[in-house]
Amino acid sequence: MNPRMTCKASIVEGVLSIWLAMPRRVAHWPQVLALAALALAASTQASERREAAYRDAPRKLYRGTLTQQDDRLLLAPCGGGRTVRVRDVSPEVIITAAITDIGFDRVKRLHFEAYGRMLDGELMIDRLNRAGVEMGCQQTQVGLRAQGNEPGWALESTAKGVTWTRQGDAALRGAPAALGWHWPHGDQHRPYAMLEVATQHMALSAVLIPRICRDTMADAVYGFTAQVRQLRPEPVADFKGCAFLGTERLR
Repeated sequence: MNPRMTCKASIVEGVLSIWLAMPRRVAHWPQVLALAALALAASTQASERREAAYRDAPRKLYRGTLTQQDDRLLLAPCGGGRTVRVRDVSPEVIITAAITDIGFDRVKRLHFEAYGRMLDGELMIDRLNRAGVEMGCQQTQVGLRAQGNEPGWALESTAKGVTWTRQGDAALRGAPAALGWHWPHGDQHRPYAMLEVATQHMALSAVLIPRICRDTMADAVYGFTAQVRQLRPEPVADFKGCAFLGTERLR
């Protein structure tokens, strides 16, 4: 449930319980209507305050081990700290659907990374970064990593530079490059990010789109699809796969 609706739902439920407890006489309808009006006004104000608090809370990338206890999702953060309850507020709870698709409902435990905000002691997540049974907390600082299969390839960006690897070929390296975000026609709901690298021996461009991406070769799911075009060395080739962000910021 959307966090902004929680308060309103609880108040309306309270009014309904009062109405159900009252004798069924027409004389009571004015009181019921008055209670309903007061409840609606109070719930609207509470919902607006909660929405403002959620909007003003800083959005961060949270990493850790996700477990399930009864109907609760719990995240134990990388590096230690307090375990927090997680609520999926993504559209159509797509994050929960994605981790269920890789067997979370069966294993009840996996490495999990998502963007969200803390509200009233709970972590409200709205964008997946990555999740998987065989993943773990990273020890090295990676800006972003994209990868794919058949044939295997990987693109990794760090503060030291960009590394492009294709199965069976030597790794190619370039200078550090920043990830640039774009919003076609100013549409805030359809962003994409681009990374471009060019050296004497290598030229490529990579596009990351915030969209759930399943790694079919592993029990893993990512929050971004990746499309890489290798321009040099020739021949020109296109690659598709999944990606996640590290130190690069989600815009």
